[in-house]
Amino acid sequence: MDSVQLLFLNGQDIKKRTAFGVMVLNIFNAALVLTFSLLVYEYCQDAVLNYWADSRLRSRVYNSYRKRFVSLEDAESHFGLSICDSLAELVIDNRKDHSTKTRKPANIESETYNETASQCELSQAEPELPEPKTPEPKTPQPADIAQSLPTLESTKPGTDEPVFPMDRMPFGLVEYQIEFFSCTHIKQIKMPADFLQWHESMCAEFPTRFNRLFRGPMWSGVDKEHHGYPIKAKVNVACIGTQAVATKTASSNFSTEPIIQVQALKEMKAAYPSGRFWIKGDGCDIKPALQQSVRGVWNGDTDLGDGVLQALRTDYELRMKTFKNLASPQENIEQVKVDLENVTVNLETDKQFLVQGMMKAQKNYTDKSRKPNPSKKVLMELSWERVEYSDLLQQCQSLLSYVKTLEVSVGQSSQVLHVQKSMCDKKTDWENYLRNLFVKRRQPAATHVFIFLLSDECRNKKPYCLPIQYVPYHSLKDQTVRELTDKIRKEMDNLGI
Repeated sequence: MDSVQLLFLNGQDIKKRTAFGVMVLNIFNAALVLTFSLLVYEYCQDAVLNYWADSRLRSRVYNSYRKRFVSLEDAESHFGLSICDSLAELVIDNRKDHSTKTRKPANIESETYNETASQCELSQAEPELPEPKTPEPKTPQPADIAQSLPTLESTKPGTDEPVFPMDRMPFGLVEYQIEFFSCTHIKQIKMPADFLQWHESMCAEFPTRFNRLFRGPMWSGVDKEHHGYPIKAKVNVACIGTQAVATKTASSNFSTEPIIQVQALKEMKAAYPSGRFWIKGDGCDIKPALQQSVRGVWNGDTDLGDGVLQALRTDYELRMKTFKNLASPQENIEQVKVDLENVTVNLETDKQFLVQGMMKAQKNYTDKSRKPNPSKKVLMELSWERVEYSDLLQQCQSLLSYVKTLEVSVGQSSQVLHVQKSMCDKKTDWENYLRNLFVKRRQPAATHVFIFLLSDECRNKKPYCLPIQYVPYHSLKDQTVRELTDKIRKEMDNLGI
C-alpha cells in the first residue's frame, strides 16, 4: 500500500471519528438541554401555580380571553382542551410530586418517555379514583345488649358512683321503653318520675313540635280499637301525648297569673330544707297588644300586683251582668229602674273619660306633627287613636240618650216588656262598646316582663334559677320592685325558707 492510499484511508478514518465525536457531542448537549428544560419547567410550573393563587392573575387571564372568545366552549375548542386533558394533567402532576422525592438523576430519557406515555393514556380514558371504604354497619344483637348489662352495675374508678345512675335520667327513659314494649296495653305501665319531669320540661320549652318528632306517629292512622296497644304503635320514643301533658299541667298547683308561685317555693324547700336562697331578677321585652278572647279572657295587660287590673275586670263583669239582667225577662219594675239608673251613671262617667282621652290624643297628634321629620308610623298610630276615641264618644252619647228614653217610658207606662226587647236588639252594639271602652281604660299595654327567680346556694352563679313570679309592666319604679321583693320574702318566711 503506497503512501497516497494510506493517507486517503487515514483521512476517511479521521472524518468518521470526527463525525462520531460530533454526534456524541450533540447527544450530550441535547441531554443537558433536556435536563435544564425539565428543571426550568418544574421551577416555572411551581412559580405559575403559586402566582395563580392570586386573584389578580386569574382576572387578567379571564379579561384577556373574554375579548377573544364568546364562550368557554369556543376557547376549549380553539386550544384543543377537554376535561380528560385536565384530569390527566392533575394526575401527572401528583405523580411528579411523588416521584421528585425519590428521583434518580440517571435515565432521564426513559422517565420522560414514561410520563409522556402515561399522559397519552390518561387523555384516552378518565382516571380511576379510589372508592372510599365505609365501615359496614353493625346491627346490635340481643346477646350484645345482654353482655353490656353487667357493666352498668359497676362504679366509676375511685368512687362509689355507678356508671349508669338509676335514680335519674336517662334511666327512667330506658326503663319506660322496656316496659312499653313488654306490656300488652299502655294502661298497665306508668312513666317514671324523672322521665316524666324531663318530658314536661321539654314540652314546655318546645310546645308544638317536640312531642310530634320525639314521640312519632304512634297510633295515628290506626283504628280506634287498636289505640293503646304497643304492638300497633309507630313509635320513635315511647312517652305520653301532648293532651296528657296539658291535662297534667292544668291540674297542677301552679298558676298562669302574675302571682307568687307558692308551689315552687314549697318544692324548693323540700329539695333543700336547710339551704340558703338568692332572689334574682331578669326581664325581657314583649310586643304590646291588648286583646280579649271569645271567652272574654284579657291578655297583654299591665299588672303590678296593686289590684288596678282586677278592679277593672270586676267593673267590666258587673256592667255586663247589668246589661244581661235588663235583656232577660223579668217583672220587677223597681229592679229595672235601679239597673237603668246605674247604666246612666256609668255612661255619664264614660263620657267624661272619653272626652278627656280624645283631647289628650288630639294634643299628642298636634305636638308630634309640628316636630321636624315626624315618623309616619307614629303619626298614623296617633291619628287612629283620635278616631277611636271619637267613635267611642259617639257610641256613648247614642246609648246614653237611648237609656234615658227607656227610663222615661218605664216611669210613665209602668211596664218592662219593651225594655227587654229593646236591650236584646242592642246586644251587639252594647257588647262592642264595652269591649272597646275597657281596651282604652286598660291602656297602656305591657311592653316588658320582669321575672323574679329563686336560686339555691350551690347555683348562685349558674343559670339554674327557678321562676317564681312574673310581672308584666309598661314602666316600673325601683320602689315597686322592692315592694314585690318584700312580698316574696314574707311568703318565704311563712314557709320557713
